[in-house]
Amino acid sequence: HYTLRVSVDATACGKRCASKVVVDELRKTATAVPGTSIKWLAHPAGGDVLLKLLPDRILLLPPSMMGVDCGKAADACEQNAAMFYSAKQHRAEAGLRAQLAASLHAIARTTNLLRIASRLSEANANSSPLEVTLTVVKKNGTGFPLTQDHVPHLKSGDRINVTLRNTGVQAVDVTLLYVDARYGINVLYPNGPGASNRLEARDSARFGIAIDDETAGLERILSIAVLAAKTQERADFSFLAQSPLAIKQNNKRMFTDPDVLAFIDAGYARYQTRADNTAPKAPGARTTLQVYTLNVSR
Repeated sequence: HYTLRVSVDATACGKRCASKVVVDELRKTATAVPGTSIKWLAHPAGGDVLLKLLPDRILLLPPSMMGVDCGKAADACEQNAAMFYSAKQHRAEAGLRAQLAASLHAIARTTNLLRIASRLSEANANSSPLEVTLTVVKKNGTGFPLTQDHVPHLKSGDRINVTLRNTGVQAVDVTLLYVDARYGINVLYPNGPGASNRLEARDSARFGIAIDDETAGLERILSIAVLAAKTQERADFSFLAQSPLAIKQNNKRMFTDPDVLAFIDAGYARYQTRADNTAPKAPGARTTLQVYTLNVSR
Protein backbone atom coordinates (compact mmCIF):
# COMPACT_ATOMS: atom_id res chain seq x y z
CA HIS A 1 0.00 0.00 0.00
CA TYR A 2 1.74 3.14 -1.20
CA THR A 3 -0.49 5.87 0.22
CA LEU A 4 1.34 8.70 1.99
CA ARG A 5 -0.45 9.71 5.18
CA VAL A 6 -0.06 13.45 5.73
CA SER A 7 -1.05 14.94 9.09
CA VAL A 8 -1.93 18.63 9.24
CA ASP A 9 -1.57 20.79 12.36
CA ALA A 10 -3.00 24.29 11.85
CA THR A 11 -3.48 25.17 15.53
CA ALA A 12 -0.77 27.87 15.42
CA CYS A 13 -1.77 29.22 12.02
CA GLY A 14 -4.45 31.74 12.96
CA LYS A 15 -7.63 32.69 11.09
CA ARG A 16 -6.01 34.47 8.14
CA CYS A 17 -3.14 32.16 7.30
CA ALA A 18 -1.51 31.93 3.86
CA SER A 19 -0.04 28.53 4.71
CA LYS A 20 -3.49 27.05 5.34
CA VAL A 21 -4.81 28.42 2.02
CA VAL A 22 -2.00 26.61 0.16
CA VAL A 23 -2.61 23.30 1.92
CA ASP A 24 -6.39 23.55 1.49
CA GLU A 25 -5.89 23.97 -2.27
CA LEU A 26 -3.77 20.82 -2.38
CA ARG A 27 -6.39 18.85 -0.45
CA LYS A 28 -9.18 19.77 -2.87
CA THR A 29 -7.81 17.73 -5.79
CA ALA A 30 -6.77 14.09 -5.67
CA THR A 31 -4.18 14.67 -8.41
CA ALA A 32 -2.71 17.84 -6.89
CA VAL A 33 0.46 15.89 -6.03
CA PRO A 34 1.25 14.04 -9.30
CA GLY A 35 2.36 10.44 -9.03
CA THR A 36 1.39 10.24 -5.37
CA SER A 37 -1.54 8.82 -3.45
CA ILE A 38 -2.20 10.94 -0.35
CA LYS A 39 -4.49 10.47 2.61
CA TRP A 40 -4.94 13.72 4.52
CA LEU A 41 -5.28 13.42 8.28
CA ALA A 42 -6.77 16.23 10.36
CA HIS A 43 -5.23 14.95 13.59
CA PRO A 44 -1.54 15.84 14.01
CA ALA A 45 -0.59 12.31 15.08
CA GLY A 46 -0.49 9.14 13.03
CA GLY A 47 0.88 10.34 9.71
CA ASP A 48 4.05 9.53 7.79
CA VAL A 49 4.86 13.25 7.82
CA LEU A 50 3.42 16.28 9.60
CA LEU A 51 2.66 19.64 8.02
CA LYS A 52 3.01 22.22 10.77
CA LEU A 53 1.25 25.36 9.52
CA LEU A 54 2.56 28.65 10.89
CA PRO A 55 1.52 32.15 9.75
CA ASP A 56 4.65 32.72 7.65
CA ARG A 57 5.90 29.20 6.93
CA ILE A 58 5.14 25.51 6.62
CA LEU A 59 7.31 22.94 8.37
CA LEU A 60 7.42 19.37 7.12
CA LEU A 61 8.26 17.36 10.20
CA PRO A 62 9.06 13.65 10.54
CA PRO A 63 6.89 11.48 12.82
CA SER A 64 9.45 11.77 15.62
CA MET A 65 8.66 15.51 15.91
CA MET A 66 4.90 15.09 16.24
CA GLY A 67 3.70 16.53 19.52
CA VAL A 68 6.61 18.98 19.83
CA ASP A 69 5.59 22.56 20.57
CA CYS A 70 7.32 24.47 17.76
CA GLY A 71 6.70 27.75 19.56
CA LYS A 72 8.75 26.75 22.59
CA ALA A 73 11.20 24.58 20.65
CA ALA A 74 11.58 26.60 17.46
CA ASP A 75 15.24 25.71 16.98
CA ALA A 76 14.57 22.00 17.37
CA CYS A 77 11.67 22.16 14.92
CA GLU A 78 13.57 24.03 12.24
CA GLN A 79 16.66 21.87 12.65
CA ASN A 80 14.64 18.66 12.28
CA ALA A 81 12.13 19.90 9.73
CA ALA A 82 12.23 18.05 6.44
CA MET A 83 11.64 21.33 4.63
CA PHE A 84 11.06 24.96 5.52
CA TYR A 85 8.76 27.18 3.49
CA SER A 86 8.44 30.93 3.91
CA ALA A 87 5.45 32.72 2.43
CA LYS A 88 7.71 35.76 1.98
CA GLN A 89 9.89 33.81 -0.43
CA HIS A 90 6.93 32.81 -2.60
CA ARG A 91 4.76 35.75 -3.53
CA ALA A 92 2.45 33.57 -5.60
CA GLU A 93 0.52 30.88 -3.77
CA ALA A 94 0.77 28.73 -6.89
CA GLY A 95 4.56 28.69 -6.61
CA LEU A 96 4.48 27.65 -2.97
CA ARG A 97 1.84 25.04 -3.73
CA ALA A 98 3.93 23.55 -6.55
CA GLN A 99 7.03 23.31 -4.36
CA LEU A 100 5.06 21.75 -1.51
CA ALA A 101 3.53 19.21 -3.92
CA ALA A 102 6.99 18.31 -5.28
CA SER A 103 8.28 17.85 -1.74
CA LEU A 104 5.38 15.59 -0.76
CA HIS A 105 6.05 13.52 -3.88
CA ALA A 106 9.71 13.21 -2.87
CA ILE A 107 8.73 12.15 0.65
CA ALA A 108 6.30 9.57 -0.77
CA ARG A 109 9.01 8.10 -2.99
CA THR A 110 11.40 7.68 -0.08
CA THR A 111 8.72 6.38 2.28
CA ASN A 112 7.53 3.81 -0.25
CA LEU A 113 11.08 2.70 -0.99
CA LEU A 114 11.56 2.02 2.72
CA ARG A 115 8.25 0.13 2.78
CA ILE A 116 9.48 -2.14 -0.01
CA ALA A 117 12.79 -2.50 1.81
CA SER A 118 11.07 -3.59 5.01
CA ARG A 119 8.96 -6.21 3.22
CA LEU A 120 11.77 -7.63 1.10
CA SER A 121 14.38 -7.71 3.86
CA GLU A 122 12.01 -9.78 6.02
CA ALA A 123 10.80 -12.04 3.20
CA ASN A 124 14.11 -13.17 1.68
CA ALA A 125 16.85 -12.07 4.05
CA ASN A 126 18.90 -15.26 3.64
CA SER A 127 18.29 -16.01 -0.04
CA SER A 128 20.45 -13.35 -1.70
CA PRO A 129 23.60 -14.36 -3.57
CA LEU A 130 24.92 -10.85 -2.89
CA GLU A 131 27.25 -10.70 0.08
CA VAL A 132 27.44 -7.16 1.49
CA THR A 133 30.24 -6.36 3.93
CA LEU A 134 30.20 -2.91 5.58
CA THR A 135 32.96 -1.77 7.91
CA VAL A 136 32.71 1.47 9.89
CA VAL A 137 35.99 3.35 10.27
CA LYS A 138 35.73 6.10 12.87
CA LYS A 139 37.59 9.36 12.57
CA ASN A 140 40.03 8.19 15.26
CA GLY A 141 40.90 5.08 13.23
CA THR A 142 38.92 2.47 15.15
CA GLY A 143 36.68 0.18 13.12
CA PHE A 144 33.86 -2.33 13.47
CA PRO A 145 31.42 -4.17 11.17
CA LEU A 146 28.04 -2.60 10.36
CA THR A 147 25.29 -5.21 10.54
CA GLN A 148 21.55 -5.03 9.91
CA ASP A 149 20.72 -5.46 13.61
CA HIS A 150 23.00 -2.70 14.93
CA VAL A 151 22.56 1.08 14.62
CA PRO A 152 25.88 2.87 15.13
CA HIS A 153 26.22 6.57 15.97
CA LEU A 154 28.35 8.27 13.32
CA LYS A 155 29.65 11.79 12.79
CA SER A 156 31.19 13.79 9.97
CA GLY A 157 34.63 12.43 9.15
CA ASP A 158 33.71 8.78 9.76
CA ARG A 159 33.78 6.36 6.83
CA ILE A 160 32.16 3.13 5.75
CA ASN A 161 34.13 0.69 3.62
CA VAL A 162 31.94 -1.43 1.33
CA THR A 163 32.60 -4.80 -0.29
CA LEU A 164 30.00 -6.32 -2.63
CA ARG A 165 30.53 -9.95 -3.67
CA ASN A 166 28.39 -12.20 -5.83
CA THR A 167 28.60 -15.60 -4.16
CA GLY A 168 26.21 -17.25 -6.64
CA VAL A 169 26.62 -18.91 -10.04
CA GLN A 170 24.39 -16.40 -11.86
CA ALA A 171 25.07 -12.73 -12.63
CA VAL A 172 23.45 -10.22 -10.28
CA ASP A 173 22.47 -6.59 -10.92
CA VAL A 174 23.32 -4.54 -7.83
CA THR A 175 22.21 -1.06 -6.74
CA LEU A 176 23.36 0.46 -3.46
CA LEU A 177 21.38 3.48 -2.25
CA TYR A 178 21.90 5.89 0.63
CA VAL A 179 18.65 7.31 2.08
CA ASP A 180 19.33 10.37 4.21
CA ALA A 181 17.27 11.83 7.04
CA ARG A 182 15.70 14.48 4.79
CA TYR A 183 14.32 12.04 2.22
CA GLY A 184 17.26 12.34 -0.16
CA ILE A 185 18.27 9.21 -2.11
CA ASN A 186 21.87 8.97 -3.30
CA VAL A 187 23.32 6.26 -5.54
CA LEU A 188 26.45 4.66 -4.08
CA TYR A 189 26.70 1.88 -6.68
CA PRO A 190 26.95 1.81 -9.68
CA ASN A 191 29.63 4.47 -9.68
CA GLY A 192 28.35 7.16 -12.03
CA PRO A 193 25.91 7.41 -14.96
CA GLY A 194 26.34 4.65 -17.51
CA ALA A 195 28.54 2.49 -15.28
CA SER A 196 27.63 -1.18 -15.20
CA ASN A 197 26.06 -2.50 -12.01
CA ARG A 198 26.25 -6.16 -13.05
CA LEU A 199 28.38 -8.46 -10.94
CA GLU A 200 29.16 -11.73 -12.66
CA ALA A 201 29.44 -14.94 -10.64
CA ARG A 202 32.21 -14.62 -8.01
CA ASP A 203 32.92 -11.00 -8.97
CA SER A 204 33.30 -8.29 -6.32
CA ALA A 205 33.44 -4.50 -5.98
CA ARG A 206 34.99 -2.34 -3.26
CA PHE A 207 34.63 1.36 -2.42
CA GLY A 208 34.23 3.76 0.51
CA ILE A 209 31.51 6.12 1.77
CA ALA A 210 32.40 9.39 3.48
CA ILE A 211 29.95 10.42 6.21
CA ASP A 212 29.03 14.10 6.51
CA ASP A 213 26.48 15.96 8.63
CA GLU A 214 24.64 17.90 5.93
CA THR A 215 21.69 15.81 7.09
CA ALA A 216 21.41 14.29 10.55
CA GLY A 217 19.26 11.59 12.09
CA LEU A 218 18.41 8.03 11.11
CA GLU A 219 19.86 7.25 7.68
CA ARG A 220 19.92 3.99 5.74
CA ILE A 221 21.98 2.07 3.24
CA LEU A 222 19.90 -0.16 0.95
CA SER A 223 21.38 -2.88 -1.22
CA ILE A 224 19.11 -4.15 -4.00
CA ALA A 225 20.14 -7.30 -5.85
CA VAL A 226 18.27 -8.68 -8.86
CA LEU A 227 19.20 -11.98 -10.52
CA ALA A 228 20.09 -11.12 -14.11
CA ALA A 229 17.51 -12.22 -16.67
CA LYS A 230 18.49 -13.04 -20.26
CA THR A 231 15.45 -11.27 -21.70
CA GLN A 232 15.87 -8.08 -19.64
CA GLU A 233 18.40 -5.27 -19.60
CA ARG A 234 20.34 -4.54 -16.43
CA ALA A 235 18.10 -3.79 -13.44
CA ASP A 236 19.55 -0.46 -12.30
CA PHE A 237 17.62 1.54 -9.69
CA SER A 238 19.69 4.71 -10.04
CA PHE A 239 16.55 6.43 -11.36
CA LEU A 240 15.30 6.58 -7.76
CA ALA A 241 17.96 9.16 -6.88
CA GLN A 242 16.76 12.53 -5.61
CA SER A 243 18.24 15.42 -3.69
CA PRO A 244 16.75 15.99 -0.24
CA LEU A 245 13.15 16.96 -0.96
CA ALA A 246 13.80 17.73 -4.63
CA ILE A 247 12.14 15.42 -7.13
CA LYS A 248 14.31 14.32 -10.02
CA GLN A 249 12.20 13.61 -13.09
CA ASN A 250 14.30 10.99 -14.85
CA ASN A 251 11.76 8.17 -15.09
CA LYS A 252 10.71 8.75 -18.69
CA ARG A 253 12.68 5.77 -19.96
CA MET A 254 10.53 2.75 -20.78
CA PHE A 255 11.17 -0.17 -18.43
CA THR A 256 9.92 -3.70 -19.06
CA ASP A 257 11.48 -5.63 -16.18
CA PRO A 258 8.58 -6.42 -13.78
CA ASP A 259 10.83 -6.10 -10.73
CA VAL A 260 11.97 -2.64 -11.84
CA LEU A 261 8.35 -1.66 -12.57
CA ALA A 262 7.49 -2.51 -8.96
CA PHE A 263 9.87 0.18 -7.73
CA ILE A 264 8.49 2.65 -10.29
CA ASP A 265 5.01 1.97 -8.91
CA ALA A 266 6.31 2.80 -5.45
CA GLY A 267 8.11 5.95 -6.56
CA TYR A 268 5.70 7.38 -9.10
CA ALA A 269 2.35 5.66 -8.44
CA ARG A 270 2.26 4.72 -12.12
CA TYR A 271 -0.23 1.95 -11.31
CA GLN A 272 -2.87 4.67 -10.96
CA THR A 273 -2.71 5.36 -14.70
CA ARG A 274 -2.82 1.77 -15.93
CA ALA A 275 -6.18 0.81 -17.37
CA ASP A 276 -5.62 -2.94 -17.11
CA ASN A 277 -4.60 -3.17 -13.47
CA THR A 278 -4.75 -0.50 -10.79
CA ALA A 279 -2.97 -2.60 -8.14
CA PRO A 280 0.70 -1.71 -7.63
CA LYS A 281 3.18 -4.38 -8.63
CA ALA A 282 5.36 -6.10 -6.04
CA PRO A 283 8.96 -7.27 -6.59
CA GLY A 284 9.29 -10.95 -7.42
CA ALA A 285 11.58 -13.68 -6.12
CA ARG A 286 14.48 -12.44 -8.29
CA THR A 287 14.90 -9.38 -6.09
CA THR A 288 16.42 -9.28 -2.61
CA LEU A 289 17.06 -6.25 -0.45
CA GLN A 290 19.12 -5.59 2.66
CA VAL A 291 18.82 -2.56 4.95
CA TYR A 292 21.49 -1.08 7.19
CA THR A 293 20.62 1.79 9.56
CA LEU A 294 22.92 4.43 11.04
CA ASN A 295 22.36 7.43 13.27
CA VAL A 296 24.26 10.50 12.07
CA SER A 297 24.68 13.36 14.54
CA ARG A 298 26.29 16.78 14.36
